[in-house]
Amino acid sequence: MYVACLICLKSHMNILKKGFETIRIRCLRELNLKLDSREHLNDSDIKELVDMMNFEMKKCTLHLQSIIKNIQIIDEIYNKIILLQVLAVVFMMVCCLYMMSTVSMFSTTFAAQSIYLFALTTQVTLYCWFGNEITVAGSEIPMSIYQGDWLSATTGFKRSMMINMLRLNRDIHLTVGKFTPLTIATLVSIFRGSYSYFAVLKNVEN
Repeated sequence: MYVACLICLKSHMNILKKGFETIRIRCLRELNLKLDSREHLNDSDIKELVDMMNFEMKKCTLHLQSIIKNIQIIDEIYNKIILLQVLAVVFMMVCCLYMMSTVSMFSTTFAAQSIYLFALTTQVTLYCWFGNEITVAGSEIPMSIYQGDWLSATTGFKRSMMINMLRLNRDIHLTVGKFTPLTIATLVSIFRGSYSYFAVLKNVEN
């Protein structure tokens, strides 16, 4: 359910990126106008175009706010659950590595522990991968806004662009119990930490 929610939110963010990028193009097409912003330097003399562009910008802004709100709701619901699962995975990975180090590489126990270790790494990788995808998609939206055809737009439209871009200066991310963002860097830290605990355990045993 958690991963499915993140996939859905990422899809909405991809749609929104194209929405911001093509506001003027879509409005011109809807009004059957053919204007090049490099030649037509001011849209303010075409009231219908100005009104439609402002309306589309408002729709995209509300969509963005809705996405951010849903990400925050999902994070509130799942961040403690993800924290418990990550801690459990670290503990079980250390146990698996320790048991694998005590048996022959060609034994059935080693094979079983390897499969279980693969399942554990897959689980935590899915969480971190899709959490990272949300962060990356959010960071790409300001560039999509900037790449839109806005040179001839009105001052109000440009102000709305800047407000949305400034809002996205803060990364959009999910968290592991509000302690750390759910990203690929966190995944690497989990794997490194698990191996470090395993190495300490082996040193104590020796």
